[in-house]
Amino acid sequence: MLPAESAGRSIPKDRKIVLQPSKFMHVPHASTTPGVVVARDYINGLLTNMLHIRNTRKEMISLPTTTAYPAGKRPIQKQKMEDLRKLSTYLPHDVNVQQFYLELFNWPTCDKDAPDVA
Repeated sequence: MLPAESAGRSIPKDRKIVLQPSKFMHVPHASTTPGVVVARDYINGLLTNMLHIRNTRKEMISLPTTTAYPAGKRPIQKQKMEDLRKLSTYLPHDVNVQQFYLELFNWPTCDKDAPDVA
């Protein structure tokens, strides 16, 4: 992992650099160095600051693998479905788009927000 310039006890607190979204314009990251970003004042600028954006955990963060709604399709409010049907006249005549919305129009509806399914 690449060291950050302002990390460590040898740097005085007033000279430490912290990630400030309003200060840096370009903050790219790479999967080869997880948790470290190279912040620049300008896009592709010459002056860079290496910053740690997470704790020094060694394990990788994994995304959840379970589905959010295992019971199937979550019902859409009737009012929203009516709005989607009004939109259908403005949809492109592409087969994939028409097929997607045709399937969407067959989803179950409800009067108000359905309770979350655990």
